[in-house]
Amino acid sequence: MQFYTALAVAVFVSFFGPSLCQDGDEEALQNSGDCPLLTWHHHCSFPIVHECAVDVDCGETENKCCFNGCKLTCQTAVKHKQGKRHQGHTMCEKPMDLVFMIDSSESVGVENFKQIKKMVDRTLTQFTISEKKTHVSIMMIDSVPHIELNLNTLKGDNITSENVLKVVDNLQFISGQTRIDLALRMARKEIFSKLGGGRKHVQKILLVFSDGGQTWNPTMLNLRNEVEDLMMAGVQIYSVGVWAEELNLSNLLDIASSPNNLFATEFYGDLLAQLKKISKVPCSDSLKRLLWKQGLRKLTKKE
Repeated sequence: MQFYTALAVAVFVSFFGPSLCQDGDEEALQNSGDCPLLTWHHHCSFPIVHECAVDVDCGETENKCCFNGCKLTCQTAVKHKQGKRHQGHTMCEKPMDLVFMIDSSESVGVENFKQIKKMVDRTLTQFTISEKKTHVSIMMIDSVPHIELNLNTLKGDNITSENVLKVVDNLQFISGQTRIDLALRMARKEIFSKLGGGRKHVQKILLVFSDGGQTWNPTMLNLRNEVEDLMMAGVQIYSVGVWAEELNLSNLLDIASSPNNLFATEFYGDLLAQLKKISKVPCSDSLKRLLWKQGLRKLTKKE
């Protein structure tokens, strides 16, 4: 029994490794230098799978984990010159469809459910909830999953963080069974679709809060197949492991788009930092000015 316990802990640490650090150790995860200037990718191929989560994922090299406009990749760092950071262009928040899938089953427990609600609240403060920016949906994992707020429930000026927070505050613990498979299919068909208000050409993020436990049923769907269908629709999926009575790491890995998209609740701040990184793109005016300056320098050199 001790061997299997130790093995479970080792697996947990190996997959949550990038996030297992205290606030004072954050610099240890970062290689020196800056990410190169970001250029806009107009067409991203699906599914989107990040190659890294933090710099150390790129090895003990001069590379950094940077957003290339579509995904996080290992890129050659730009060195600081004379102690000054390089001047990049202004970054803007791009539109996003953000969906929270919350496990309210008996195995998760009411106390963990309260913690999940706090994490959702914290996430909402990080983004601009508005008609032209981030739209939010909230759904509950249960015997029969249900949608508390869809992407098109709020309209126009009513799309605000205050109105979404009200929905979160009113969420009630259900203590039912866990049908993650049905919840994933519902997210694809009824939320990220045109029916649910899903928008084309915007960032699509699904955050799944669960212990990974799946209630067995003869009609149970294959989790990974449902995940891959969502990924092909352009959805990036992050699973947040809620350690309750037990944790099903196998299912949590199946739910995440990649191992780099698996996080523990204790280190949710690292996930927020990653979401902030991939939600930024060069502002159109700033990028035009940068390209103009680069073109002007080339002309000057020729003369």
